[in-house]
Amino acid sequence: MPEQEQNSEQRDVRQTRLIVLQMSRGGRPLQEIVARNLSNRGIGALSKSVAPLEGDQVTVHFPQGQRVTGVVRWVFRQNFGILLDQDIDPSLIQPKPRSIQVIDETPGKWHVCDRYKPDTAFKRPGLRIG
Repeated sequence: MPEQEQNSEQRDVRQTRLIVLQMSRGGRPLQEIVARNLSNRGIGALSKSVAPLEGDQVTVHFPQGQRVTGVVRWVFRQNFGILLDQDIDPSLIQPKPRSIQVIDETPGKWHVCDRYKPDTAFKRPGLRIG
C-alpha cells in the first residue's frame, strides 16, 4: 500500500474528554451530547436523548461559541461518531466554567432546617467519649 494511502487511513490522535456540548441536526432543536473523545477531525459522543442516524448532517456547538458542521459516521445505541468538515484543536475545547453560589462565607455559621433538628434528647447510654 502506498505511503500516502496509509497515512490517510490512520486515525487522528484522540484526547479523552467528558465535555457537554450542544448538537443540532435537520431543523430539530439543540440537544445535549457528551463528547467522550476529541480529535482534529472527529468527535466520539454519547447522546443524552435520541441518537442521530448514520449519515445525518449535524452542527456541533462548542462552549466557546464555535460551531462546526460534520457527518455522523457510525452509531451504536446512544454512542456515535462525527466526522467534522474542518479541523479543530481539541486542546482548546474546554467545558464551560460552572458557577457555584456561596451563601455565607463566614466559618461556623451553619443553618439546620427545623425539620432536621432533633426535638427530643438523644442520650446514648454506654457511650463514653474520652
